[in-house]
This record gives sequence, C-alpha cells and structure tokens, in this order.
Amino acid sequence: MGAGALRRRALLLTGVAGLASAGCTPQTAPLQGGWVGTHPERGHRLRGEMPQADGPLRKAGVLIVGAGIAGLACARALTQRGVDDIALLDLEDQAGGNSRGHRLAGSPCPLGAHYLPLPGAEAREVSQLLAELGLSRQLLGRTEWDERHLCHSPQERLFIDGEWHEGLLPPPESPTAREQYRRFSALVTQAQRELGFAMPSRHGRWTPGHAALDAQTFATWLDANALSDTRLRWYLDYCCRDDFGAGAATVSAWAGLHYFASRH
Repeated sequence: MGAGALRRRALLLTGVAGLASAGCTPQTAPLQGGWVGTHPERGHRLRGEMPQADGPLRKAGVLIVGAGIAGLACARALTQRGVDDIALLDLEDQAGGNSRGHRLAGSPCPLGAHYLPLPGAEAREVSQLLAELGLSRQLLGRTEWDERHLCHSPQERLFIDGEWHEGLLPPPESPTAREQYRRFSALVTQAQRELGFAMPSRHGRWTPGHAALDAQTFATWLDANALSDTRLRWYLDYCCRDDFGAGAATVSAWAGLHYFASRH
C-alpha cells in the first residue's frame, strides 16, 4: 500500500471522526421571535393602487397622517386651540409609533423610545404635557414628580477590546488622549456658557456664533481644535450618527455641539 493510500485513509478517518463528533454536539434550539409592533405589509399596499374603503366615508376639517409622537402632538395642539374636527390615521392598530409600549410574557416593555429625560426650564410644552398626564404637580413653586414613574440614570458601560469599561467614552490610550477628552469637555462647557444651547432648540437664541458653527461641519471644528484622538473621534461620530443619522463629516458643528451642550 503506497503512501498516497495511507494519506487518503487518514483523510477518510479524520472525516468520519469529524462527523461523529459533530453528531455528538448538542444542538441549540432556534430562538423564537419576529417583528413586533409593525406591519410592513400594510405599508407595501400603498405602493400600488390605493385600496378601496370598506366602510362609510367621512369628511374631516383636518387630516393628520401618522399617529406617532408628532401626529399625536399635532392633534393635541389643535384640540387645545378649539379645533375638534380632526381625523388621525395610522397604519398600525395602536397610536404611538416608536413611543408605544408592549408586553412580553406579561411584563411591560418599550418598543422604541423607552424613557424621557426630565425637562429643563426651556421645555415648557413638555412640562405641561407631563402635568396633564398626572406625572407631576406644582408644590410651593417647585415641580414635584411622581416617584412611581421615575427611573434612575442607568449605569452605562462600554464593551471594547474584549472588556467592559465604565462610562460611554472609550478608555483613552495615552495621556495625550486623556488631555483631549478633558479639553473637549471644557470646550462644550465654554460653548454652553458663551453661546447657550437649549432643548428644544427653538427656545434657544441664535447668534452669529451659532451661525458660524452651523456653517462648518463638526469634523472641521474638531480638526480646528486639534481633537484628533482616534477613539474620541469614533465616539463623537457615533453620537452624530445615533442622533442625526449622519456622521461628523456631514453634521454641522452647531448640531454636534448641541448634542452635548444642551444636556451638559
């Protein structure tokens, strides 16, 4: 028997052993799941010919398409101004959009937006809405929140380089990087103090300083301030994509700073 035959036999035996060991490996049951809270097939129906109404027709003075948070806020504002001939339409069976809740095995859970930061002094409309919902009251000139609906700020961690690190900023890799972290924080504080940023932004002032920031990208502003650390830039780019759907090379410096300075 030649060496080639031995090699073939060894290969066959290895394959058989591999199949045997694979057969002994416990099989993981497939996870059960699916899309919750959305019905894309309903939206796809609107691509073609509009479906015929299967009920009585109704005329309305105002038609609001979409019952997410924007549509609900619009309906509320109109109702407060005495407009009550409103039709609010949505593809889903429940109103709320990404702000709706759900239940899994009997326990409530969010489908999208899962908490609301306590509103600052500028967010008067939000404070009024929360009071209407019974979540707050005025006591001796101060706002008192219903403790049953408050949640503590989460302890946030970041998994990077195979380890968990406290906070959301990637750990700096050098003293130079740590200095850039501190300097970025100081620049945000300076922008908040000298220019001012508010949430919602329409309640904030607009100055030539704001316009100058809006005329350049966030990436350009970071370059001009010598903020070049790779991990810091990764984090800031992620924040822009998370809030605005575009990176720091596209988002304006005003928007990038607003993300931090309006909450700082």
